[in-house]
Amino acid sequence: MGKQQSNPQWTTYRILDATINNADLGDPLNIGVDGTGKGMYWYADTANYRVKWDETGDSNKGTFEFGANTYGVDAKFFGATSGAYMLWDASADDLLLVGTATQLGIAGTTTSSSTETGSIHTAGGLGVVGTSFFGDDMTLSGTAQLYLGTSSVPHAMTTTSSNRMEINFTTTVVTDYSVGLYALHTTADDAPAGGVMGVVYGRTNVKHTIQDAYGMRGRMQFAPDTPAAESANMLVGVMAQASLDNAGYATTVADSIKGLDASVGQTATSTLTTGSIRAIYADISGIKVNNAGRTQGIFVKQGGGSDSYPDYGILCHLESNNLLAAIMLRTATSCVAPVGVQFTASTGSITALMAFTGTATYLVDLDGASGAAGTITTDSGSAATTWKARIKVKTDDGTDGWINVYSTSNE
Repeated sequence: MGKQQSNPQWTTYRILDATINNADLGDPLNIGVDGTGKGMYWYADTANYRVKWDETGDSNKGTFEFGANTYGVDAKFFGATSGAYMLWDASADDLLLVGTATQLGIAGTTTSSSTETGSIHTAGGLGVVGTSFFGDDMTLSGTAQLYLGTSSVPHAMTTTSSNRMEINFTTTVVTDYSVGLYALHTTADDAPAGGVMGVVYGRTNVKHTIQDAYGMRGRMQFAPDTPAAESANMLVGVMAQASLDNAGYATTVADSIKGLDASVGQTATSTLTTGSIRAIYADISGIKVNNAGRTQGIFVKQGGGSDSYPDYGILCHLESNNLLAAIMLRTATSCVAPVGVQFTASTGSITALMAFTGTATYLVDLDGASGAAGTITTDSGSAATTWKARIKVKTDDGTDGWINVYSTSNE
């Protein structure tokens, strides 16, 4: 069967010759007896590489050792599918699951509340090449941050919108507000030298020719799969809200409290050959139904009753010497606007249609299409044909009247 040798760990062990057959080994082959184990080595053709069965390991329960310190050996476990196996790659220090259908399943159901708990946790990083799915909450704790690429190695976007970070959710019966992405940012200490950028910050750096670029974009679409009579309270593409709630104490605000802050900039040598620059742009040209006066590009509500003080609906703060006008009304060639500015007091009253304080060169500057002698109004309702500009009023008996403000005869 072989010859006995001595070993410091065991009293005796046997070296099995290559000529040993099953009859010599016995069937089954027992290494030790129940309760009294015996160790064993399987040696490789290269020195120091072997597999060891240590019967005294793990508090005398026995352990398998594949290789030795700095002399690792591979261990491969095959599955029932062709080409599927688990491999401990000693040279790479990696544990690999190989095969198209292989997966690592963790049957434990321990809930994770930190980086040290849960059914699986790692002291290092986690790299994922394919798609990842999470069936429950994903929490970033402490100072952890979520990155999609880095500044030195940015996330490579494709030429279409398919390569993106996408959040898809569906709601059946909504009993409260459903939220796709909810971010709560709470400051813990004073930050007089800094500030809070916000729960969501979007920045787009464009360095080449492009069609459109958005720092942040929101879209709300009400489109049932099957058109039917539906209802809604509000449909809002982007909502911004700011409030001051510091009851009983005065708050010093160096600038202002803004529900929406929109600003644009242009350096001194960055010329604009076509197009326009607009800090706020509202386009309602897509309205294809006559809503009988219920469509507005910008709506400002100054409500709240007698205990509310909404001073100005729109305030234009003028500082530049190069401005052309605070407010401009302009018609396109195909547009006939019946009214430039309309005042309506359906309930209550308006004290003055216009109030002015300060110094002005002109109260109203009327310029006809043909110069100083041009006709501002083409209404022929006045008997004085020399009057070129008139203000139309409605008299107490319901007839039309005019206040003449410009005459070619200098009367």
